[in-house]
Amino acid sequence: MRHAREYLTALRSALETGQVDLHGETLTAVTPLPVVVPGAPTPPPVLFASVGEKSLRMAGELADGTFPYLASPATLADSVVPTISAAAASAGRPAPRVVMVLPAVVTSDVEGVRERAAAHMAFYDDVPAAQISMRREGVAHAHELAVIGDEETVAAAIERYAEAGATEVSIAYTDIGTPEEQARTIALIGELNRSRGRVSA
Repeated sequence: MRHAREYLTALRSALETGQVDLHGETLTAVTPLPVVVPGAPTPPPVLFASVGEKSLRMAGELADGTFPYLASPATLADSVVPTISAAAASAGRPAPRVVMVLPAVVTSDVEGVRERAAAHMAFYDDVPAAQISMRREGVAHAHELAVIGDEETVAAAIERYAEAGATEVSIAYTDIGTPEEQARTIALIGELNRSRGRVSA
């Protein structure tokens, strides 16, 4: 957390002022010359991957938002959104973006795609941070949090995340489906984005 705080502080200074002069406990960052490009647009947003309370508070204070992964709508509504929003407000920052990263595939072969999802997402089962998320969500494997089903199933899941406070939903792992399933998934995302906005792949 200390390293992440110093990294975000240095990054934000570089993006917003073009200069950094930070001598921290874990990081030293000094710009010998300003790094701002004349005529460049406003700095890009900084999103910090976080679900835990401490990292969410830091994201609200120093970043422009977060992109949670392996989190349910209930976790967004009960923990992620209120925690990061309160931290941003306390720091005098704008309301943060919450970009939910959601593994999802539109398919008629739910079991077949779920088997492929299990294989593709198995490495998360051994990642300590992911294990914390899975315990919190009450699942044994990461792929259990993927949304796999027809258009109505995936659209309903996206709507639940929006209602829980996600400002955007980014669909991941569309490539575990066949080319036809991937095309169906992307077509749904396009339709939802035209009608509601803030859905991407």
